[in-house]
Amino acid sequence: MKTQFEVQPLRREDYEEWNKFAKVHKNATIFHTIEWKKVLEETFGYKPAYLVTKNSEGEIVGISPAFSVKTLFGNVIVSQPFFEYGGPIIERGFGEAYKEVLDFYGDKVENERIKYVEIKVLPDGENEHFGKTGFVKQFKAYGFYIDVKGKNFEKDIWLGLYTKKSRVRNSVKKAMKSGVMVVEDDDIDIYYELYIKTIAKLGSPPYPKTLFENIKKYADSSVRFTYAYLKETPIAAMMSFPYNNRDLMVSLVSDENYQECRANDLLYNEQIEYATKNGFEIVDFGRTRPDSPYERYKKKWGATKIDLYSYVYPPSTSEGVNPYKYYLMVSRITKKVPWIFTKTGIGPYLVKKFP
Repeated sequence: MKTQFEVQPLRREDYEEWNKFAKVHKNATIFHTIEWKKVLEETFGYKPAYLVTKNSEGEIVGISPAFSVKTLFGNVIVSQPFFEYGGPIIERGFGEAYKEVLDFYGDKVENERIKYVEIKVLPDGENEHFGKTGFVKQFKAYGFYIDVKGKNFEKDIWLGLYTKKSRVRNSVKKAMKSGVMVVEDDDIDIYYELYIKTIAKLGSPPYPKTLFENIKKYADSSVRFTYAYLKETPIAAMMSFPYNNRDLMVSLVSDENYQECRANDLLYNEQIEYATKNGFEIVDFGRTRPDSPYERYKKKWGATKIDLYSYVYPPSTSEGVNPYKYYLMVSRITKKVPWIFTKTGIGPYLVKKFP
């Protein structure tokens, strides 16, 4: 007997039930929440293309967050813009709904001049449905994670995972001996100042400050801002998203003048300890582009390396959906004249066009 369901656009009256569904589903991330929808809508003005799957009794059994984005090269649909994860999540027993959801987005390519659809997925999600609907799998980046489920921080992590060869313990102890202290705070001004310094060094267009303000405004219960201070001077900071069973570290920023103080290592260690002692199962180090120097840095923490993929439609556009092609092109310019991108509106305008 065929399971009865209906796929329909998200309505405001579904918001509460949507969030309840996301909160109990192991594959849901902060990027699946209504709060994250509000963050991107208010910051970038993106048009949502959110879908819900409901059973015959009108209960939500599936969610699919996505946005329609005007890029420099045409209109696209992305789930989700900028960050690691997205994609539809549908209860077992309603697997047939995946096809209807993906067909909905695919039809927009055919009928509404959408250039392509990109769905970012968790590596352990139910991703076998994508190939059946014409989407093609595309490698995007490397991911790194530590499984901390049921672990004791001191025994299993500090004295176990942190090997002598990695010198992690030495770096953390050096930071402490240097007088570096970690505090949790919500001062976005301090965070953004360190963020701009880091972005200028990397040669990337920066996100607008309003992104971080809106994250704090709408997703306050699912975000941590931690700061490393040397006496009264903030020298590094981290933004992380502890949500459901996953603690995702998404942005580490610092003042390179204090590199020898090892504040970055102290922040990473604090976050891993926090996740371990607060019942999380996964410490997620976020995505890392191929050949990035951060790959070696993340490995030293004993993290497991995995491939991160997107599913793209139509197949003919898959080679063009290259996350680093335009990044490398822009970074060559921004590194030469970083102030144009970090001290004017040009940088935030550009980043809005590269989801």
